[in-house]
Amino acid sequence: AALLPRLTVVRKHPSNDNSAGGTPVGSFKADSGMGTTAADADLPSVMTCANYIKLPPYSDKGIMKERLMYAINEGQGSFDLS
Repeated sequence: AALLPRLTVVRKHPSNDNSAGGTPVGSFKADSGMGTTAADADLPSVMTCANYIKLPPYSDKGIMKERLMYAINEGQGSFDLS
């Protein structure tokens, strides 16, 4: 099933990641299926006018779903720049 309208999803560096190498491309590391716990407290951000979402590399899909649902529910009616 395709998302309509289409979304562009990009990596968002964790707010507390001080490493020189940054984080792996994509939401999860290919070798273990995991991201980094450094991003687990961060919320995703969006540019709704461009159908663009920035996702941190969460440590697992459960954390990603929880943070997305929190952002969707708590972000209704607000307008913030990211």
